[in-house]
Amino acid sequence: MSEALAIDTSLDLEQLMRELDHPELSLRIRAAVELGKRKETRATHALVRVLASDSEQLRASAARALVRGAHAEAIPLFHEMLIAESDYIREVAVFALSQIRDPRAVAPLCGALADSSPAVRGAAAEGLGKLDDPRAVKFLRRALTDGDTSVIWCAMKALGGIRCPQAVRTLCGLLEQASNGVPVGTEPPTAEWRVAVAQALEQQVEHADALDLRTMARVLRRFLPPWWIEVGTAPGVFRRVLRKAEARLSDRTRLPLPSRAPPPSGPELPIPLDRAPDVSENLPIPTPGPHTA
Repeated sequence: MSEALAIDTSLDLEQLMRELDHPELSLRIRAAVELGKRKETRATHALVRVLASDSEQLRASAARALVRGAHAEAIPLFHEMLIAESDYIREVAVFALSQIRDPRAVAPLCGALADSSPAVRGAAAEGLGKLDDPRAVKFLRRALTDGDTSVIWCAMKALGGIRCPQAVRTLCGLLEQASNGVPVGTEPPTAEWRVAVAQALEQQVEHADALDLRTMARVLRRFLPPWWIEVGTAPGVFRRVLRKAEARLSDRTRLPLPSRAPPPSGPELPIPLDRAPDVSENLPIPTPGPHTA
């Protein structure tokens, strides 16, 4: 690219927005990246427009800029994007909302759990886990009955990131259901599922109260030998989480128990699920599909 086409980072917002219509694709892409750094509502509006571009590369750049530059003032705009016809645009909106550490982002993400696209629903569940807001728990519990297995896994893992008694009790219920061999959908609970739920519970150990820690320990003990023959190295996970729960309990034995009823022995709803999805560890940017008119 020639020097004449290089983006001048001192350009004002209006100039950068005009550059989005430049005939040179590389310049439009660099303008999108720079607009994402501005974190201004007008810049966000301009980038949303670019999501309808014919260029897959430009759409991907605009999506990354929107997610990385997401800010609280743009929440109403991202909320509006959730009713767009394009699955891709709705998914970008969910990823952007997930990056905003603001309580106002919780309601749109909970609503997105009912989206027609499994990719959008799964991304919404993951985002709610990042926001760590107890209000999301009842919506994630409903997502455990989703018809898409990847959404169910995302909802379960999200519960591990929400520090509240309701999330702990739901995870304990899932693990207890698995230990009882209760079918998960049309299939019995897999070893992979049991281990994943235990790992989600591990995130809750430092925040659970004494009553929930006791429930957690009781359920985890069910997965120690002779289960090792079936699940291979999995008992190491259960043993590790159990040790953490018991160590935490020993530090809190002098604390009064919460004045509430014990958690239920299992989740309120059945959980259709049989395997885990392939979850990327990279920055969650959706892959743009074909241009949607």
